[in-house]
Amino acid sequence: MNMHSLWTALVLGVVLPTGMHAQSIAWFHPYVGTNAECTGVQRSSTGDLFMSGSTRNNNLFDGLAPGNMGYDDGFVARADAMGTMQWIHTIGATSADFTLDVKEFGGRITVRGLVTNWGGSSSINYNGTSTPITGTGAYIMQVDTAGSLLWLEQVNEESTDMLVDGTGNIYYAAAEDSMRYYKLSPDGVVLQRHTISDIVRGFAIAVSPDGDVWVAGQWASPYPSTVWWAGQTFTRHGIQNDILVAKFDPNGNALFATQFASDGSDYVNDMVLSDDGTMHLSGNFGGIVDHDGDTLAGSAPRWFLATFGPSGALLALDDTSFRASGSTGMLAMNNADEVIATINFPDTLYHDLDTLFRSENKAGILAKWDASGQLSWYTALGFTSPGRVNTGVNLGSIAGDSLFVGGRNGSAAYTALVIDTTYAPLTTSTAPIRALPDPDWNVYPNPASTGATLSGVRSGSQLQLVDPAGRVLWSRLTKTAHEFIDFTPVPPGCYTLRLLTGSSSSSRRVLVFR
Repeated sequence: MNMHSLWTALVLGVVLPTGMHAQSIAWFHPYVGTNAECTGVQRSSTGDLFMSGSTRNNNLFDGLAPGNMGYDDGFVARADAMGTMQWIHTIGATSADFTLDVKEFGGRITVRGLVTNWGGSSSINYNGTSTPITGTGAYIMQVDTAGSLLWLEQVNEESTDMLVDGTGNIYYAAAEDSMRYYKLSPDGVVLQRHTISDIVRGFAIAVSPDGDVWVAGQWASPYPSTVWWAGQTFTRHGIQNDILVAKFDPNGNALFATQFASDGSDYVNDMVLSDDGTMHLSGNFGGIVDHDGDTLAGSAPRWFLATFGPSGALLALDDTSFRASGSTGMLAMNNADEVIATINFPDTLYHDLDTLFRSENKAGILAKWDASGQLSWYTALGFTSPGRVNTGVNLGSIAGDSLFVGGRNGSAAYTALVIDTTYAPLTTSTAPIRALPDPDWNVYPNPASTGATLSGVRSGSQLQLVDPAGRVLWSRLTKTAHEFIDFTPVPPGCYTLRLLTGSSSSSRRVLVFR
């Protein structure tokens, strides 16, 4: 067994409950002893990988020294199709420096990061070049495929998200005293600069093929009780963080703005667009959610995935799959309009009867929702003991059934290729995963008035009806594949139907109205 195979066996050494096999680890490449993290992975058209991340000191990546600038540095790197390092260069000043994103387009690698301006006279140093820091230290830069610097643009604001569109233009969200988004040419020339809000902190941005721009931000205390957001004024819920979402046309004119928040503390993680113009948003809720005056169920701190139509209507909301307070993560979509998510949690993550504890610096899972918005599968890549996860997961490129990921396993950075076997099933499956029973069962009509029918369920499964406060109203065994549910005894609201088969479960949300 070679070192990569041995390391993969150690990382995936704990056998999870058997059932639906949904993923296979094609390869797992650790950069042993690096004390580093891979924050971004981008597969190029030639099959090579470009990476961003952070590293401490001058630890070797596959025998290559990145060349440290200070105590902590960001890095940009190129590896072959199996993760073996070809070149790596650090980006830094004195300390507390890192890179966050890497995007490759047309042979140009765009990198976003942050260096700390200690003493007000530090410089951004990269591969023999030095640029005096003129502001906060946030930057966007481009290098060629050999790692040579093409240009560097200082943001001078806190940069929170970046993407590159299908023509090579660069978009990023930034926030300092106000939230803005920028559009840059492939050569780094600022083409547009639009102010979205006076006090909201920017986090996520997405751009449709026709140039419409979606943004989402979080509005945190102790700011005033009202906020200007995309041309409208909103009132904060209590003294907690609130989420705001807006869409702009290609010229920066606001198309709509909405508030998507709970009575707890809410945070944005990431957003991604489907080909049909729907937007998927992930984040954290802390309480009962209000959306444009409509009260939606929920109480405990939890992770959510929401889907908005092109005109801003809320189409779907999954905030029951995972409970994980303060989690972070990324979203992406495959060619089948399925959503892939990473969820990195600082403490504990729950899914029904499953409990995962963070055992190292950062830990997370990889999960997928099908095109109908139902959770298909999820898995953790690294364990130290049953239920204790030691690997953080950052999502990179998706190409067909291939998911390129990176992160931190214990103290080592890594890259990996995960094959999604529900996208393109394999003849044999190698990595057991938590099974979700009856993944294709549905509820119709939804919304419902007096009753609804469940289709595709197994006879003898346990079915529960859970109210908006999380209380189980009743529990019974299913008798047929088409089970009828009578909603006349319950008041209007958003309920959860939970189906349990053996030690695993899945759930569906249903809205009851009169």
